[in-house]
Amino acid sequence: MFIEPVAPRKLVELQQQVATAITKPLREKSSGSFELYHQQYWWRLFGILQEQYPAVVRLFGYSDFNTFLAEPYFTQCPPNTWFIPYLGRKFPQWVAEFYNEEDKDIVHAVALVDNVHEQLFYGTDTTTLELEADFFRFREQLLQHPVEYWQTAEFPALDWFPVKRLVTVCRTEDGIIGFNPG
Repeated sequence: MFIEPVAPRKLVELQQQVATAITKPLREKSSGSFELYHQQYWWRLFGILQEQYPAVVRLFGYSDFNTFLAEPYFTQCPPNTWFIPYLGRKFPQWVAEFYNEEDKDIVHAVALVDNVHEQLFYGTDTTTLELEADFFRFREQLLQHPVEYWQTAEFPALDWFPVKRLVTVCRTEDGIIGFNPG
Protein backbone atom coordinates (compact mmCIF):
# COMPACT_ATOMS: atom_id res chain seq x y z
CA MET A 1 0.00 0.00 0.00
CA PHE A 2 1.34 3.44 -0.92
CA ILE A 3 1.42 5.96 1.90
CA GLU A 4 2.39 9.57 1.40
CA PRO A 5 5.85 9.95 3.01
CA VAL A 6 5.00 13.27 4.63
CA ALA A 7 1.57 12.21 5.93
CA PRO A 8 0.92 12.79 9.63
CA ARG A 9 1.52 9.70 11.79
CA LYS A 10 -2.15 9.44 12.83
CA LEU A 11 -3.26 9.48 9.19
CA VAL A 12 -0.73 6.76 8.31
CA GLU A 13 -2.01 4.61 11.18
CA LEU A 14 -5.62 5.11 10.10
CA GLN A 15 -4.78 4.22 6.49
CA GLN A 16 -3.03 1.05 7.63
CA GLN A 17 -5.98 0.03 9.83
CA VAL A 18 -8.46 0.56 6.99
CA ALA A 19 -6.28 -1.35 4.51
CA THR A 20 -5.87 -4.22 6.97
CA ALA A 21 -9.62 -4.40 7.63
CA ILE A 22 -10.51 -4.43 3.95
CA THR A 23 -7.80 -6.74 2.59
CA LYS A 24 -7.63 -9.41 5.28
CA PRO A 25 -8.57 -12.93 4.13
CA LEU A 26 -12.23 -13.40 3.29
CA ARG A 27 -12.71 -16.10 5.92
CA GLU A 28 -11.73 -13.56 8.57
CA LYS A 29 -14.90 -11.51 8.74
CA SER A 30 -14.51 -7.78 8.93
CA SER A 31 -16.83 -6.03 11.31
CA GLY A 32 -18.58 -2.74 11.44
CA SER A 33 -18.47 -0.19 8.69
CA PHE A 34 -15.73 -2.02 6.74
CA GLU A 35 -17.61 -5.30 6.27
CA LEU A 36 -19.16 -4.26 2.96
CA TYR A 37 -15.84 -2.90 1.63
CA HIS A 38 -14.09 -6.12 2.71
CA GLN A 39 -16.64 -8.26 0.89
CA GLN A 40 -16.60 -6.10 -2.23
CA TYR A 41 -12.78 -6.14 -2.33
CA TRP A 42 -12.76 -9.94 -2.46
CA TRP A 43 -15.65 -10.19 -4.92
CA ARG A 44 -13.83 -7.82 -7.25
CA LEU A 45 -10.66 -9.91 -7.06
CA PHE A 46 -12.66 -13.08 -7.76
CA GLY A 47 -14.32 -11.41 -10.75
CA ILE A 48 -10.97 -10.32 -12.17
CA LEU A 49 -9.50 -13.81 -11.90
CA GLN A 50 -12.66 -15.33 -13.40
CA GLU A 51 -12.31 -13.01 -16.40
CA GLN A 52 -8.62 -13.85 -16.82
CA TYR A 53 -9.11 -17.63 -16.51
CA PRO A 54 -12.49 -18.39 -18.12
CA ALA A 55 -11.67 -21.99 -19.07
CA VAL A 56 -10.48 -22.82 -15.55
CA VAL A 57 -13.74 -21.36 -14.20
CA ARG A 58 -15.64 -23.74 -16.49
CA LEU A 59 -13.76 -26.69 -14.99
CA PHE A 60 -14.85 -25.74 -11.45
CA GLY A 61 -17.92 -23.52 -11.60
CA TYR A 62 -17.91 -20.08 -9.97
CA SER A 63 -18.28 -21.12 -6.34
CA ASP A 64 -15.63 -23.85 -6.32
CA PHE A 65 -13.27 -21.70 -8.40
CA ASN A 66 -13.55 -18.93 -5.80
CA THR A 67 -13.24 -21.29 -2.82
CA PHE A 68 -10.50 -23.66 -3.97
CA LEU A 69 -8.46 -21.44 -6.29
CA ALA A 70 -9.15 -17.68 -6.19
CA GLU A 71 -9.30 -17.12 -2.44
CA PRO A 72 -6.21 -19.22 -1.62
CA TYR A 73 -4.33 -17.65 -4.54
CA PHE A 74 -5.04 -14.06 -3.48
CA THR A 75 -4.41 -14.93 0.17
CA GLN A 76 -0.94 -16.24 -0.71
CA CYS A 77 -0.27 -13.77 -3.54
CA PRO A 78 -1.99 -10.53 -2.52
CA PRO A 79 -2.28 -7.85 -5.20
CA ASN A 80 0.71 -5.52 -5.31
CA THR A 81 -0.12 -3.57 -8.45
CA TRP A 82 -2.89 -1.33 -9.71
CA PHE A 83 -2.63 -2.87 -13.22
CA ILE A 84 -5.55 -5.32 -13.29
CA PRO A 85 -4.14 -7.65 -16.01
CA TYR A 86 -1.17 -8.41 -13.72
CA LEU A 87 -3.29 -9.60 -10.79
CA GLY A 88 -3.56 -13.14 -12.14
CA ARG A 89 -0.24 -13.49 -13.92
CA LYS A 90 1.23 -15.77 -11.22
CA PHE A 91 -1.87 -17.95 -11.06
CA PRO A 92 -0.56 -20.83 -13.24
CA GLN A 93 2.62 -20.95 -11.16
CA TRP A 94 0.51 -20.94 -7.98
CA VAL A 95 -1.59 -23.84 -9.33
CA ALA A 96 1.60 -25.80 -10.08
CA GLU A 97 2.98 -25.21 -6.58
CA PHE A 98 -0.05 -25.23 -4.28
CA TYR A 99 -3.04 -26.92 -5.92
CA ASN A 100 -2.70 -30.58 -5.00
CA GLU A 101 -5.74 -32.41 -6.34
CA GLU A 102 -5.52 -35.30 -8.81
CA ASP A 103 -6.58 -33.06 -11.72
CA LYS A 104 -3.66 -30.71 -11.07
CA ASP A 105 -1.93 -31.32 -14.44
CA ILE A 106 -5.06 -30.50 -16.43
CA VAL A 107 -5.94 -27.47 -14.29
CA HIS A 108 -2.38 -26.19 -14.61
CA ALA A 109 -2.30 -26.66 -18.40
CA VAL A 110 -5.68 -24.94 -18.85
CA ALA A 111 -4.49 -22.09 -16.60
CA LEU A 112 -1.34 -21.73 -18.74
CA VAL A 113 -3.39 -21.52 -21.93
CA ASP A 114 -5.84 -19.02 -20.38
CA ASN A 115 -2.86 -17.00 -19.15
CA VAL A 116 -1.26 -16.97 -22.60
CA HIS A 117 -4.45 -15.52 -24.07
CA GLU A 118 -4.53 -12.82 -21.40
CA GLN A 119 -0.83 -11.95 -21.53
CA LEU A 120 -0.51 -11.90 -25.33
CA PHE A 121 -3.31 -9.37 -25.37
CA TYR A 122 -1.14 -6.99 -23.34
CA GLY A 123 2.39 -8.12 -24.15
CA THR A 124 4.56 -9.87 -26.67
CA ASP A 125 3.42 -11.35 -29.96
CA THR A 126 4.68 -14.91 -29.40
CA THR A 127 5.47 -17.35 -26.60
CA THR A 128 6.11 -21.07 -26.29
CA LEU A 129 4.46 -23.62 -23.98
CA GLU A 130 5.23 -27.28 -23.37
CA LEU A 131 1.93 -29.20 -23.44
CA GLU A 132 0.83 -32.83 -23.26
CA ALA A 133 -2.44 -32.34 -25.13
CA ASP A 134 -4.24 -29.89 -27.39
CA PHE A 135 -5.37 -27.59 -24.60
CA PHE A 136 -6.04 -24.77 -27.07
CA ARG A 137 -8.80 -26.78 -28.74
CA PHE A 138 -10.03 -27.95 -25.32
CA ARG A 139 -10.25 -24.32 -24.16
CA GLU A 140 -12.14 -23.32 -27.30
CA GLN A 141 -14.69 -26.07 -26.68
CA LEU A 142 -15.08 -25.09 -23.02
CA LEU A 143 -15.70 -21.46 -23.93
CA GLN A 144 -18.49 -22.36 -26.37
CA HIS A 145 -20.84 -22.79 -23.40
CA PRO A 146 -21.49 -20.79 -20.23
CA VAL A 147 -20.05 -21.88 -16.89
CA GLU A 148 -23.39 -23.34 -15.74
CA TYR A 149 -23.55 -25.71 -18.73
CA TRP A 150 -20.48 -27.61 -17.53
CA GLN A 151 -22.01 -28.37 -14.12
CA THR A 152 -23.99 -31.22 -15.71
CA ALA A 153 -22.35 -31.79 -19.10
CA GLU A 154 -19.35 -33.99 -19.79
CA PHE A 155 -16.16 -32.13 -20.58
CA PRO A 156 -14.85 -32.33 -24.15
CA ALA A 157 -12.34 -35.06 -24.89
CA LEU A 158 -8.71 -34.04 -24.76
CA ASP A 159 -6.49 -34.88 -27.70
CA TRP A 160 -3.35 -36.19 -25.98
CA PHE A 161 0.00 -35.97 -27.76
CA PRO A 162 2.23 -39.08 -27.80
CA VAL A 163 4.92 -36.99 -26.06
CA LYS A 164 5.02 -33.46 -24.68
CA ARG A 165 5.24 -30.85 -27.43
CA LEU A 166 6.55 -27.35 -27.55
CA VAL A 167 3.68 -25.23 -28.83
CA THR A 168 4.36 -21.76 -30.15
CA VAL A 169 1.55 -19.33 -29.51
CA CYS A 170 1.22 -16.10 -31.43
CA ARG A 171 -1.13 -13.18 -31.72
CA THR A 172 -2.54 -12.51 -35.19
CA GLU A 173 -5.17 -10.18 -36.57
CA ASP A 174 -7.66 -13.07 -36.30
CA GLY A 175 -6.88 -13.81 -32.65
CA ILE A 176 -4.47 -15.98 -30.73
CA ILE A 177 -3.39 -19.30 -32.23
CA GLY A 178 -1.13 -22.12 -31.10
CA PHE A 179 0.82 -24.39 -33.39
CA ASN A 180 3.52 -27.00 -33.19
CA PRO A 181 6.57 -25.71 -35.07
CA GLY A 182 8.08 -29.19 -35.42
